[in-house]
Amino acid sequence: LTDIAQDMYKLIMKDLEIKKIGMEITEITRQSDIFQGLSDGELSQLAHICKMVSYPADKTICSEGECGSEIFVLAEGKASVLAKGKNKKSSKIGKIGQGEIFGEMAIIEDLPRNATLITDVDSKLVVIDKFELENLMNKNCHLGKVVMKNIAQGLSRKLRRSE
Repeated sequence: LTDIAQDMYKLIMKDLEIKKIGMEITEITRQSDIFQGLSDGELSQLAHICKMVSYPADKTICSEGECGSEIFVLAEGKASVLAKGKNKKSSKIGKIGQGEIFGEMAIIEDLPRNATLITDVDSKLVVIDKFELENLMNKNCHLGKVVMKNIAQGLSRKLRRSE
């Protein structure tokens, strides 16, 4: 009985940890511009396809030129965005702060990434698989419409800032 009780305790604790992470992901996505306007239920659905990943400082999260199959929301920490210029050398073109998203272009087009993301400090990121998100957006039209509208507005803001 003691072994069974210990196994049950471990399962319960693991389940609680999974629920805690799910709640943390829901709160992080709630604060991200790309998911503004989603209901609590939709944010919960979204949390089920997300994972929380910790990265040490100076870690490359994704690289310019690679195929993008994930979208990232910075939960904790700071990251730099680098891109190659005309001289083929990478230079910092921006920073990503808490709650900001990176890699959203992967949802829109199947082209290589146009920038590299590197953590400046120890960081936690919510990682969303592009294909799982697309599947969720196809199943829930409202969620898909809101996310795509928010992506378009975010890209529009970025374009205006770069002019």
